[in-house]
Amino acid sequence: MHERTEAVAAYLAKLTGLVFSPEQLSALEDFLRARFSLLHISDPAEYIARLEDPAEFLEAVDRLTVKETFFYRHEAQFDAFMEHLLPGFLAEAAEEKRPARLWCAGCCTGEEPYTLAILAAEAGCLDRIEILATDIHKGYLEAAMAGVYSRRSVEKLSPEILEKYFSKKGESFRLREDIRRKVDFKYLNLGGTFFPSFLNGTAGLDAVFCRNVLIYFEKARVREIIVRFTDCLRDGGVLALGHSEMLPQDWPLSVQTAGEAFFYRPKKEEPAVAQPPVEPAKPQKRIISPAPPPAEAPGALLLEAERLADAGRAAEAAALCRRLIKENYALEKAHYLLGLLELARPEKALEHFKKAVYLNPGHLQARLHLAQCDEKLGRAGDAAREYRNLGHLAAARPPGELLDAEEGITCGMLALIAGNALKKYPGPDAEKNR
Repeated sequence: MHERTEAVAAYLAKLTGLVFSPEQLSALEDFLRARFSLLHISDPAEYIARLEDPAEFLEAVDRLTVKETFFYRHEAQFDAFMEHLLPGFLAEAAEEKRPARLWCAGCCTGEEPYTLAILAAEAGCLDRIEILATDIHKGYLEAAMAGVYSRRSVEKLSPEILEKYFSKKGESFRLREDIRRKVDFKYLNLGGTFFPSFLNGTAGLDAVFCRNVLIYFEKARVREIIVRFTDCLRDGGVLALGHSEMLPQDWPLSVQTAGEAFFYRPKKEEPAVAQPPVEPAKPQKRIISPAPPPAEAPGALLLEAERLADAGRAAEAAALCRRLIKENYALEKAHYLLGLLELARPEKALEHFKKAVYLNPGHLQARLHLAQCDEKLGRAGDAAREYRNLGHLAAARPPGELLDAEEGITCGMLALIAGNALKKYPGPDAEKNR
């Protein structure tokens, strides 16, 4: 292996936690040979510095990820989840007036989250769930959003399901648009620290699917990821792994069987042993009066609101955001976070996203949510206008630009989402995007 490949691979492994096969390293070597020539560099350190650019990092990582998936893969686990676990999650979610929330981590080209969406549609509960799907490979995410698959990808689906949810497109099959739109695809590096987070949808989840992904990570990083997954789950939530990915017994999860499959649940902490009361110390005479605490900066309070939301304390997070807005109405980030906290009530969320966009017209994530809220409320004309605005603004920026490291989505992906959405609406953009 060439010195430059060894150095760059070591750096990428540190950032992502991935373990690379000889085939992946060979693909990286070919990529680096071309990049070093194009950029007129020879020092690996100089190229590693360039990896600070999100677009360059994504290009390099794309050479090191492996695609191997298809619809309804390991059907026993899907069946067990739908029959034994999802009904309970739906009932609990209904009591709390929210949708059941699922995350497919390492979703590749989308077959796994789309399988969940199809099964939910067949069970009549598609409108009662939210599905987040993430991957580190930008190209796979774009392919997933396009929703076009080979016969190999759909071969395990029954002819009835294939006919009902797909349309033939040459030798390929295109997934029905309402199913595609049910899955929210985002970039996320599992080797990083961006989860759990309410902002990118990885907090307060009923289930996390991460099947046949952890086998590509080094063991120390796997434990870190598992601990983070545990923190992403609500009480009673489950983690679904591949059938060959059994975890050690001393990790913070216990196995639960359901039907012919198994899932993991967070272990419940043992109650703390009561300690004898401590004799209070005698009050000391004050010599100097303490100075009043400094006023907290809005940025620090916003971070605290995000922390509360990530911990499932939505009411406290919302109250803090409202306090910030009362003190400074122009904080578009507080309006945006309030919109996220109200997503289960789109009419309320809509107002907050409108205010965020008014204060910052370039807030692309707020524009996306604004369009989606209009759709949920049946406002087709408003939704089309917002998608059109989003598409124009996103296309005017570099496609590889990461809007927010924690949000994990690029301008190119938002432009693609907007283009796909406009296909269902009449108007000039509809024909252009067909």
